[in-house]
Amino acid sequence: MEQKERCKLSIRAFPPRIDYEGTSPFKDTSKLILPFIAVAGLYYFFKNKGKHDRKRKFNPGSSDKPKQDTHEPPPQQSFEVETLNEACHKPHTDVSELQMCGELLSKGDTMILFSPDGEGKSTLAAGICIDIASGAKTKLLPESMVLHENKQEYVLWLDEELNYYDMRQRYGLDNYRFPDKLYRSTSIFSSVDEMFACIEKFVDEKKSDVTICIDNLSAIMPPNSANAFIELFKKQKMIKDKAMSNGYHVTFIIITHSKKTESGRVSEDFYGSSYIGNLSSTRIALLPTRLGKDYKMLKVQKNRKFAVRDEVIVIKRVTTPYLHFEYFDMRPEDEVAPIKQKAVKTDNPAPVSASSVLSHKKAPNQKVTPDKEEKIMAMYSKGMRQNTIAKKLNISAKTVHRTLTRLKKEGRISA
Repeated sequence: MEQKERCKLSIRAFPPRIDYEGTSPFKDTSKLILPFIAVAGLYYFFKNKGKHDRKRKFNPGSSDKPKQDTHEPPPQQSFEVETLNEACHKPHTDVSELQMCGELLSKGDTMILFSPDGEGKSTLAAGICIDIASGAKTKLLPESMVLHENKQEYVLWLDEELNYYDMRQRYGLDNYRFPDKLYRSTSIFSSVDEMFACIEKFVDEKKSDVTICIDNLSAIMPPNSANAFIELFKKQKMIKDKAMSNGYHVTFIIITHSKKTESGRVSEDFYGSSYIGNLSSTRIALLPTRLGKDYKMLKVQKNRKFAVRDEVIVIKRVTTPYLHFEYFDMRPEDEVAPIKQKAVKTDNPAPVSASSVLSHKKAPNQKVTPDKEEKIMAMYSKGMRQNTIAKKLNISAKTVHRTLTRLKKEGRISA
């Protein structure tokens, strides 16, 4: 039987050379194709090997094992809901026991305190901080309005206003020691993030009730940055919520400027009011009075926990044993507000003293003419309510009340 001749193939040398022994129908074609395949295979082998070596050089800890897909879905947020009845019947501390400055400030709240330049914001802030850190009752209210004793509390005073020399001049006293729980930082913060990093570190270290006083916000945040104020709100709430979950409170006192206005007029709009108003539980304006430069008034614009009083709190600047403000009197605002200047100028205007204004009997309201007085007395004698009298005569209920009070004192109507 005739045996078929088998084809033997050998590849050697570089570039590859192919030798055949025997016969094959693909002999001539393979001589062209096989060298091309061999060269292409070697090219891709060395190319991929170079990439692998470079990757190991820059990532020495990398493994040769194929990477697995490490993408994980974002964690699902959990939201807690509860009925109003459940919220109201949770164990809680009475609001009165949380008072730190009487009705002006409670634990865990945020108080916005603002004033025009030069009225004494830093002096007021320092006095509040000293009272809280020492556990003393606030000096801004009469004893009758401060019913509960306070405990000493850590205070961090972030002061962007006073430098070292100013502090030494105001508070460097040889015969007085300030509370050890009062801390002060003069770090210059370039952003809200930097400031709250400092605050969070302080709160985490103390692990107890802490008060943060920012004096003043105008030096840290741009006036028209909505994003900065939103970030401030979020970070403040995060710190408060974290503290509450651990059983203690973080309270904020934020000092800022009032907006600029015309010369001689007092602005009651504060810096950042379009954004920062939502941050506050209490808003208080420190304003000038007609009683002299050492007498100021505290006007409570907002108080979530207590009713806002009609009167303003008159406080007096005191220099002993250290510079601070103390309660002086409680009066209707129009009795102590700065007197509007008339167009006629005088060379030597008579000074107005605090004692003369507060002891002087208020003149009758000029809106109440003798004719209206008669009508008020007639309506009141018929048993009409003061609000009804005010609407009929187109005057305020407060004016009616003051007129009736004066008429009773004069004996013109029975009390």
